[in-house]
This record gives sequence, structure tokens and C-alpha cells, in this order.
Amino acid sequence: MRKGQFFLIGSVILIGVIASLTISRGFYSASEISVGPEILKNVANEFPKSINAILSQSTGNKFLERNLRSYMEFQNFYLKKRGLNARTYFLVGVSASDELNITLGNFYGGVADIKIRVGSQVQQTDLLTDQIKTLNFYGIPEFFEVELNLTKEGENFSHKFMASQKVFTILKIEADFKDNHYEEIEIN
Repeated sequence: MRKGQFFLIGSVILIGVIASLTISRGFYSASEISVGPEILKNVANEFPKSINAILSQSTGNKFLERNLRSYMEFQNFYLKKRGLNARTYFLVGVSASDELNITLGNFYGGVADIKIRVGSQVQQTDLLTDQIKTLNFYGIPEFFEVELNLTKEGENFSHKFMASQKVFTILKIEADFKDNHYEEIEIN
């Protein structure tokens, strides 16, 4: 063998060893580090737009529930393809005259105990994993206060806000990417 062939074979072996060490150490690129929060923020910002698109076709409870389930399945598929394991709670309020329908979804996992107060009316329900349920409130004034309390395995999420007879949404989404945990809350 010639001297040049030894250098060529040696350099190929050296490159292979360096590449295998780099891959096994699991370095993150700059784009991988920012992918979690950026994607979650984008998903949270698009949720109200998706709700408006669904409601432009029909405001019926069953239609909304069916399309919200499809949306959540697509969202989870989209995020999983990007390495994010997402967990989501949502609330969609739709009013018609003096009636308010609040559709809730638990795509977080486990059983969620939910208590909602609209004005002076209070309703409480349990939501199983991947369950969507609609609660109806009647005799709603033009402006009212909504209070949401969600409890799951000792963890509590509460939010209180003023609403009017229009569409309003809350989306809480969490995801893990590599060793990082991200959370985004969108209220409209």
C-alpha cells in the first residue's frame, strides 16, 4: 500500500469515529431548541381562527364537538411529527340570544374535574381523557363573568374573565421536547 492510501483510509476512519461520537452525545441545533415554544405559540394563536372557521359552517353542538375532535387529532399528529408530546385543555363558548353553550375538551390525559361559573349559574362535570362535552347555560345577560376551575391530580388551573354574547376560547397546551417543558395559554 502506498502512503496516500493510508492517509485516505485513516481520515475516513477518523471522520467515522468523530461522527459517531457527535451523534451519540445528542447535540441540539439552534433550530431544535426553539422549535418547542415557537410551534406551541403558533398552534395556540391558530386555535381561535380554527374555531371561527368551524363556526362559520354551523354553530350546532354536535357539529362543533365533532370538528373540535378532528382538530385536536390533527394538532396532536402535527406536533408529534415535530417531536412534541402535547397535552391540551380547551373551552369554547358560543352564545345565541340568552343561551350560552360552553364546549370543553380534555386532551391532557386522566380525569379532569371542571367547575364553570357563568354569572350566578354554576355547573360541574368530570372530563375523561380525549372527551369533549358541552354545557348549556340559560338566561345569560349581554355581559357576564366566566370563571373556570380545572383540577387534575392535585394540579389546579383557574381563570376568571368578563365575556359578552360572542364566541370566546381558552386553550391551554403543554408539550415536552427533549429535556424541555413548554406551556402556552391562549385566551380570546
